[in-house]
Amino acid sequence: MSKEIQVQHVGPVSDITIPLDPEGGVTVLRAENGAGKTILIDAVSKLLGGKQVVGCQDDEARGVIEGLGARISVAKSSRRSGECQAVSLTGKFDPSDIIDPGLRDADAADRARIKALLAIHGVAGDASLFYDLVGGKASFEAVVSKKAAEAGDLVEMARLVKSSLEERARGLSDQAKHEEGHAEALRQSAEGMPDAEPLPVEQLQAKLEEALKAHSAADTKRGTAFMARNAAAEAQQEMEANAQELNVAELEATFDAADAALCEASEGVSAAKAALTGAERELAMARDRAKAAAEQFTAAKKHEAAIEGWRRTIDKAASVGDITDEELAALSEAVTQARAAIEEGALLRKAAQDRVKAKEHAEEASSLRSDSERVRDAAKSTDVVLSDAVKSEQVRIEGGRLVVDHPKRGKTLYHELSHGERATIAVLEAVKRIRDLGLEEIALIPIQQQIWEGIDPANREAIWKLCREQKVNILTAECSSGDLRAEEFSPEGEVR
Repeated sequence: MSKEIQVQHVGPVSDITIPLDPEGGVTVLRAENGAGKTILIDAVSKLLGGKQVVGCQDDEARGVIEGLGARISVAKSSRRSGECQAVSLTGKFDPSDIIDPGLRDADAADRARIKALLAIHGVAGDASLFYDLVGGKASFEAVVSKKAAEAGDLVEMARLVKSSLEERARGLSDQAKHEEGHAEALRQSAEGMPDAEPLPVEQLQAKLEEALKAHSAADTKRGTAFMARNAAAEAQQEMEANAQELNVAELEATFDAADAALCEASEGVSAAKAALTGAERELAMARDRAKAAAEQFTAAKKHEAAIEGWRRTIDKAASVGDITDEELAALSEAVTQARAAIEEGALLRKAAQDRVKAKEHAEEASSLRSDSERVRDAAKSTDVVLSDAVKSEQVRIEGGRLVVDHPKRGKTLYHELSHGERATIAVLEAVKRIRDLGLEEIALIPIQQQIWEGIDPANREAIWKLCREQKVNILTAECSSGDLRAEEFSPEGEVR
């Protein structure tokens, strides 16, 4: 297979042979402006499979682009024959897409650059690349929106995944603040209460019941004593009011005498019916005296019983124990203290429960904080996923932006580099990546003139050395006096 490309009657170019060094290097098209250098680069790109449009030379019916196993016949409509046997990034990667994507917004420009770098390897959106960030597929699907998971563009997917994770991290942080608020409220509720173990509720309740029982017994005792004193006073009054004592024995003798007289009168009535009228009068009188005596005797018995009852009431009242005001006040205080102990026990238990709950809420808040930080770190790590997919030793992704380590300025945004610095990195990326697509074939990268001319001599030499190491050819151009020619670049400034 020829190691050169022949171009005839294309644009202003009549005939030129472009040599390609099998060992790699840089071939520079040199000529004045308008000689056809850009058209030649487009023609070679088309030979490599690009979509460039080229026309034949004026007054010529047909032009030819031939080399690397392929031939393109250029006319009103181009015809390709053969299969290009070179490895190329044409259609996959154009360094100018990295150098200047033509977007004013720096974030949007860097997203376009990252997409360009990913396109070299044909990396598409793949949600599985992000699974490990959150602990697996299930966790990923639980946190990340469906829109993010189904994005076909890895850059857009990373942006949406990052947004979902950041939203989740904010949600966890808000939950942590909520839990911390609960913990603080519970700590304040328990503030001022001693951290002491209260007596069991049953024991405190038993003490209260005992105090209430003692107080109730005292109340009953005082009531009983009061009633006994009142009964004794009433008995005393009755005794004093009935101080006259009746002679029961005398009344009994009188009753017996009346009864005997009644018997005697009855006998007299029987014996002396003649004196009936007088005897009946005497009988009636005897009966009246007997009835009166019986009534007096009955009253005397009742009086004697009442006196005995009053005495017993007075004696009983004297034996009923009373309780002092001091003793009753002490018992009331015991009840009050027992109730206070129950209330204090309830407060102590609540304080203890609040401290436990405050600790639980604080631990939950800490866990949520940790989860939030973990998810936030996962969100940041979406840049790592993109960086790994980009597979670059020169650039990495931080915060969705392309970043380089500048030899003088340290970490620097790629967007802030000079045009020449960006061009150097872009070309070096192209050279390093092209061999990922094939190791045996000739590797060829067309580079536009303005890119090459923006690269300083030192970086041109670095590019040339890398091309030699990787056995990659670059075809580029620069303005120069003289006729159109293809010359091999050498770092010493010599053209072989």
